[in-house]
Amino acid sequence: MQAVIKPDQQGANVINARRLERIQNDRLSDGPLRQYEDLESEFGLDGRFQIRYPVLEKKRNGGKYSTKEYFLKRDQNGAVKYLFECYPYAHSPGCNVKFNLSSDPDILVDIKFGRHHMANWEDIIRASNKKITSWGLRKLEIVAN
Repeated sequence: MQAVIKPDQQGANVINARRLERIQNDRLSDGPLRQYEDLESEFGLDGRFQIRYPVLEKKRNGGKYSTKEYFLKRDQNGAVKYLFECYPYAHSPGCNVKFNLSSDPDILVDIKFGRHHMANWEDIIRASNKKITSWGLRKLEIVAN
């Protein structure tokens, strides 16, 4: 697992909602270069879909290495809380998710982990949140050189 933390001015929910909105807009142009497929949801999440690139698959003799899989979790108001982006067919299948630290919403956390750990997504977020909070960060700043 890898975690990146940085100052955040927008909020992970806004970032995730905008990303999903861009994907939904791109979905309107579904075609031979890019295909969207809804999949059955898993792991207690609210939605799952994938984006496939048939031309690339053909060039790679059926290899789906460029396929992106998305899992979606919404909050009680229906807003996007977590948007997991996974590469299930890569040589090292992995996922990433962005969220704000619960103890300091001004800190954005971006976690990368193995796709095989997706069933434990809640534990991963909870443990990451707890560990980063334990560092006692007061404020993150971007310093220009």
